[in-house]
Amino acid sequence: MSLFPISASMEKRLEKLQRDFLWGGMREEKKLHLVRWDRVKQSVRNGGLGVKELRVFNEALLGKWLWRFGKGGLALWREVVASKYGELEGDWCSREVREAQGGGLWSHIRGGYDVFHHYIRIGVGIGRRVLFWEHAWCRDGSLRSLYPNLYRIALDKDAKVADLGEIVGGEVVWNLCFKRNLHDWEVDDFVGLMGTLRRSRVSLEGGDHWIWTLHNSKSFTVKSFFEALAHGRDMEFPWRIIWGSKVPKRVAFFVWTAVWGAILTVDNLQRRDFSMANRCI
Repeated sequence: MSLFPISASMEKRLEKLQRDFLWGGMREEKKLHLVRWDRVKQSVRNGGLGVKELRVFNEALLGKWLWRFGKGGLALWREVVASKYGELEGDWCSREVREAQGGGLWSHIRGGYDVFHHYIRIGVGIGRRVLFWEHAWCRDGSLRSLYPNLYRIALDKDAKVADLGEIVGGEVVWNLCFKRNLHDWEVDDFVGLMGTLRRSRVSLEGGDHWIWTLHNSKSFTVKSFFEALAHGRDMEFPWRIIWGSKVPKRVAFFVWTAVWGAILTVDNLQRRDFSMANRCI
């Protein structure tokens, strides 16, 4: 799962094994599945058991290959992928795989880039791999999205940070060129742009690199990516009371089942079409 995409049939088979084990253990006889599987897969905070959804976990594992590609280097596998499919500006990822080029392993991994790159910010070093307008190297996003009016009149929309910035007297000076003089209503945007550039604190030294925004280490982790992909709507659930109590896990599991109203009471058995003897006189 850390390299190959999981097929729908394999996911279905593995989830069935998980469900059967949760409710029946290693015994062969069939047991009732008391709580819906979509609830079981929720995080503990949201009332589930934190069982990982296999498809989402697989996508998170494959994300590490996108991270490794973006870090650059001379790994043979990276050179093969780059040679076959080409690279985006800055060499952060391969170009999108077209059907005519064949599918295969990298096609599936590359398919997750559109989601993956939302959690990436570029740390600017010398700036030769960073597009000034297009790449998300400022904390608030790409300058194209922040200042679309200025982007439309930029003289060189594909300029790199290294092309527009230079160090003068120990400080970075920006040489921005536009197709025409700014109109009055565009001056405020320009002032805002310069403020954004000052806050970015670019040094124009060192290597350009990726920053993973979901973890304090600024490096990619499968766990943080999985949590972002699997994040559902938060709900109120007494998870601390259930799982934080100093009771045996079997007792906590029983309480969790009871909170979901899934204990096999007479009413619940009847809802499952069990025939119950009427003992009322």
